[in-house]
Amino acid sequence: MATREAQGLTIVRRNIGHAYDALWAEHQRIHRIHVKIVSRGDRKLERKLMRGKLEDSKYLDELLDHEERLTCPQQRSVLKLNRYGVKIENLMDALLKLNESASWGLTGGNRRTLSGHP
Repeated sequence: MATREAQGLTIVRRNIGHAYDALWAEHQRIHRIHVKIVSRGDRKLERKLMRGKLEDSKYLDELLDHEERLTCPQQRSVLKLNRYGVKIENLMDALLKLNESASWGLTGGNRRTLSGHP
């Protein structure tokens, strides 16, 4: 019976890892779209903003400055993207909490993604 439980946990761990990785990829996709809108066709600015870290408050301030210069329709698009991004982050946080609250450590999926990103 112990091996069945271990197999079940392995499957759960793998599924959580895959779900987290998929959410992270979607979060990155949304961020790329956001930067593309904010940069308004300026390739140099787009590359600069893509190199920034979302954890950096200076970077976030710079993004906000650029967002304020957008037209109203563009600002609405960015707002919708931001709301969607927050929902994705909340799901990612829920997966991490599920991992932390479990008595077993998460070893399935991509460990770098699960521990390397906020």
